[in-house]
Amino acid sequence: INLGSGNPEDVLDTVQIEPFGEHVGSSGSWHLRSLVNRWPRRVAATATRHPSGCITASNGDDWFGTALLVHNSMSYYLTMTADESLAAVYDAFAQTYDANRDAFDMTGPLRDLWTRLPTSGDLLDLGCGAGEPVARDFLSHGWRVTGVDFSHGMLELAAQYVPAMRRIQSDMRDVEFPAASFDAVTAFYSLIHVSCSDHPALFARIRTWLRPGGTLLFTYATRDYTGHDRFSGTKTFLGRELFYSHTTPQDLFAQLSDAGLVLADAQDRAIGGETFLWVTASRSDG
Repeated sequence: INLGSGNPEDVLDTVQIEPFGEHVGSSGSWHLRSLVNRWPRRVAATATRHPSGCITASNGDDWFGTALLVHNSMSYYLTMTADESLAAVYDAFAQTYDANRDAFDMTGPLRDLWTRLPTSGDLLDLGCGAGEPVARDFLSHGWRVTGVDFSHGMLELAAQYVPAMRRIQSDMRDVEFPAASFDAVTAFYSLIHVSCSDHPALFARIRTWLRPGGTLLFTYATRDYTGHDRFSGTKTFLGRELFYSHTTPQDLFAQLSDAGLVLADAQDRAIGGETFLWVTASRSDG
């Protein structure tokens, strides 16, 4: 991993990170003080300086987690993200999708959502997967549906199961839409895999995509699922290690408010043996 101070005139120092070593290496004036949440994965890397400034990082090599580095008495956090490996996992899930397609009953969340929606409109489903059950349900009600997912394998299934859904392969943090394009946005079991540091910006973008009075419904991880008030790491799902990230519900609600979204409902639901917080918010036009 190549790390620089952010000054183009500086020569990049190199830190050799050994995934399971206690002393993970140092070079020049960089020293890797501590490394937490070590997992062997080949993933993308991002780096941010703490408390100010920036550093850069190349793609990660065989691990991800969070590292605290010290450079000239300044602290830096290096965060490895799981985007590439996560997409690969969901591509693999697509191969065995039929065996697990009925494992999670979304009847309750969808029933409650319909009480807040008009009879017809446009839905954006972030992390749409194979288009079931959300896209299929909305299409059956005469809605137009756009699905976004970063898994090519899942979108291939969606083309079979819900061919009327508009499909976009993209990370939900990168996709673009005109303002006021949708009457509702859903993110069932997808936002939980996005680093919680990216949630505030994503909420702000969702707010712009919603039409006045539009509704957002998403699943959020909490201590009930991860065992921690705040968490960014992996847990096992269907035999595979998946990345999860969340802050506290109180911090989440503040993020929604800051983004111009009004909290309408938040309730814990146990579905398929797993408990998540299901959060409903609407676009604020005040």
